[in-house]
Amino acid sequence: MKSMKKMKNLLFSLLVVALIGITAISVNAAAKTIQLGTAKKITTGYIAGVTFSTKETTDGQYAYCVDMHNKTASNISANLVKEMDRGIAEIIRNGYPNKEITGNAEKDYYITQTAVWWYLDDTTGSSNLGNEFKVNGSDAYGMRSKVKELVALGKKYRNAAQPTTSFEISISDSSLELHDGYYVSKPITISKLENVSSYSVIVENAPDGTLVVDKNGNSIERFTKDTVFYVKVPADKVDDVDTVFRFTAKAVGYTYRAYEYQPTDRAMQNVALLEKVETTIPSTITLTIDSPKVTVTKIDSNTKNPLAGAKLVLKDSEGKEITSWVSTTKTHVIRNLENGTYTIEEVEAPSGYVINDKVTTFTISDTNKSVNITIENAPETPAPVIVPDTSTTSVILTILGLAILGSGLGFVYKNGKKAN
Repeated sequence: MKSMKKMKNLLFSLLVVALIGITAISVNAAAKTIQLGTAKKITTGYIAGVTFSTKETTDGQYAYCVDMHNKTASNISANLVKEMDRGIAEIIRNGYPNKEITGNAEKDYYITQTAVWWYLDDTTGSSNLGNEFKVNGSDAYGMRSKVKELVALGKKYRNAAQPTTSFEISISDSSLELHDGYYVSKPITISKLENVSSYSVIVENAPDGTLVVDKNGNSIERFTKDTVFYVKVPADKVDDVDTVFRFTAKAVGYTYRAYEYQPTDRAMQNVALLEKVETTIPSTITLTIDSPKVTVTKIDSNTKNPLAGAKLVLKDSEGKEITSWVSTTKTHVIRNLENGTYTIEEVEAPSGYVINDKVTTFTISDTNKSVNITIENAPETPAPVIVPDTSTTSVILTILGLAILGSGLGFVYKNGKKAN
């Protein structure tokens, strides 16, 4: 890898959210207190004549009784006691209202509630349901088998840890390349996505106009396991080659946890409530940009001092003008040229200087990213001042004098003759 002294890189950090295990950060943890609303009586004893009431919080979440022998908990606040085992969480997550079992809401709640009691009887020694319900009682609606399926599912996960929710991305090469005015990354793919339905990418502290796009260059906001995406950074916004940017990829993943709440009236039933808890953990990869840099300096060829006022034009190998500028006393910097051959021509000289008609040619390549060019102008030569030859002047003056003298003598002679 090139040393930092040999190339100036624009560094990007792509912060990847991986939702893993016990180091996860809970975003929406269980509430300390809930408020239970009015209970609704289920009057049909679907299995062995057993009836009871539904339990629901005032904000519309369904709760499930832990001990059916106590009074129905309703219209009362309840405080968090503990997190329950994963078996309870899986029963409720796969029961009402999270999954459809029979297509009838009351029957589905009935199946879920009785599965919770049956599971607790088998795993804690409680006595919520008798053998008549579990074995030989009436089952005119064929619901006992559905209850048993949920109980078996709960037992399967009773001692299991919460599922790992993970998210990892990969890229074959960390460098971004210049194409059509953008620095573009290599394809970024998902190498691991467990218990995450989708994820999103948020660009932070990057140049204006930075995009996350698909293979066709279209902006995308939601991502799945098969999504391949690219990061595009506008080249004309890349000025400082040592600036650090960060891209955050955030997975939307959840674990499901059951919590037990105790009403303030302890004669009422404790209830179990399922919470969908988002968890996140960050991981970082780095992307780099090689930003080509061409510096052009105009100087006086004699004094070597900076020279302002020259108009210069940069063209590509096909003679197409890319940019033009007028020199100042400061160095002119051109960034983000793609690999190729270029020319610089002077089309107008500074006042008082001879135009430099030499075309400067240079090449940008993977191994030649930094180019320094100096273009000189010579001062104009002043027009020569003609100084007459003094010897020639004297002869001319003598001849003129004699001519004037001769003409004067002729005038006198002519006038004298007229007088006679």
